[in-house]
Amino acid sequence: MECYNDKEVFHTLITRVEEWAKQNGMTRMIGPLGFSDKDPQGFQIEGFEYPQFMTSATNSAYMPELLIAEGYEKKVDLVNYLAKMPDEFPLIYEKVLARIANNKEYKIIEFTSKKELKPYIIPVLELMNETFAEIYGFVPLNDKEKTDFAARYLPILDPKFLKVVEAGGQLIGFAIGMPDVSPGIKAANGKLLPFGIFKILRESKRSKKLLMMLGGVKKEYRGKGIDVIMGVKILQSGIKHKMDTIDSHLVLENNTKMRGEYERIGGKVVKKFRIYQKEL
Repeated sequence: MECYNDKEVFHTLITRVEEWAKQNGMTRMIGPLGFSDKDPQGFQIEGFEYPQFMTSATNSAYMPELLIAEGYEKKVDLVNYLAKMPDEFPLIYEKVLARIANNKEYKIIEFTSKKELKPYIIPVLELMNETFAEIYGFVPLNDKEKTDFAARYLPILDPKFLKVVEAGGQLIGFAIGMPDVSPGIKAANGKLLPFGIFKILRESKRSKKLLMMLGGVKKEYRGKGIDVIMGVKILQSGIKHKMDTIDSHLVLENNTKMRGEYERIGGKVVKKFRIYQKEL
């Protein structure tokens, strides 16, 4: 959704969309959303002074006001935390790490190459389908989407920032971080070819900001510290490679557990995104 800062133009556009929705039997408008729930969601409403990051929405600051003037109200907010890479971890994390390390049931798997990582990509996406089922707006990936998703992100994934945990040979948890390559994408003008991919990969090697992208744990294994150990392992990789900043990506405002973990390491909310709704 995009428009000049002109109420009449916006009114004309949104009214036509609402009319189409009503003609097709719809009773509520919700958005902005992407073409799928894997695309950017919401209008940014706070934190315009901070740089944009990968896969986040971007919009002019006036856009939410145009939508509100048409009778739209808050549906749900998503927040973005920024934190300094910790010099040391909270004591509770150290205890969890020790407990998991002594538990022979769990196997923590780390990667050093894309060749090692590749066989895990589809299983990770299948686990994402399972563990994200309760998340607002999530739609499971079908087989074609899994393949497309893997092909899209494997070239820019850094193996050292993806961690998985197995129990009894079964994948039970995953966590994905990646260097912020947004400056490289900007330098490449959003194009991979002919030379854009090299600019992005170069930025991947020199970036000092770590994006925490995705993570999930099977329901029956939650509350056992699996998420903590994967998160700490990713941060340890970040420290090893001299990264100095952690970016949470987007977290639902009511995800109190995840928000608590970022706040535990000193994270502060720097951006807020809002999904709106209106009864038709």
